[in-house]
Amino acid sequence: MLNSLWILALCMWAGMIVFYDLTQRLIPNALSLGAIVFALVFMLLFGQSYYGPPISSAFGGLAVAFLLTIPGYATHSLGGGDVKLLMAISLLCGLKVVLLTFVLASLSVLAIVLMVWYFSPRLASPSWMNYLERGRRNIPFGAALAASMVVVVLFPSLWEIESCKFKPRIETQAIRGCRYRICHVIHAVLRAVLCPSHLRHPVPAAILLCFRRH
Repeated sequence: MLNSLWILALCMWAGMIVFYDLTQRLIPNALSLGAIVFALVFMLLFGQSYYGPPISSAFGGLAVAFLLTIPGYATHSLGGGDVKLLMAISLLCGLKVVLLTFVLASLSVLAIVLMVWYFSPRLASPSWMNYLERGRRNIPFGAALAASMVVVVLFPSLWEIESCKFKPRIETQAIRGCRYRICHVIHAVLRAVLCPSHLRHPVPAAILLCFRRH
């Protein structure tokens, strides 16, 4: 019952993202950054990601999300909201879900673009294609990501992944060390934002803390 409620909450969050991205062409930071903070706090409290995979899978997915979205952001084909959204999905659901979500969203967007291009010759004109090549995106990719994530988490058997399972783990030295490192990262980033004049290069220092032994 609890797992079903958590999946429902995840789908409601995705639904709000779809609504905002389709109607306003933006994803509020309250939804993307808020989900990232929530995912980090959840991992600190329970030693696993929201959807069930271990913390290592969540941060592995975070690295993959960076690799998948940063090139698109640099070329202005993806917005900053899309990058933050995929980061949130990775921390909430883990590596497998974020990979499946990105692939499914990319294929669905490609299929829609091809259908529009084929059935609407007016939209396939050079002027429209030039519009696509300019800095602003024309397709709400964040909505596609959120909808694809819902499909993945609602039908896990199709993708051979485990469904949402809340399994609080026994406190171990490894988990305590991981939580300690995450706390240091969050603390360093918050200090960088609130008191930037008192620190030199706080974010790289925070990242290095993840690889230190305590």
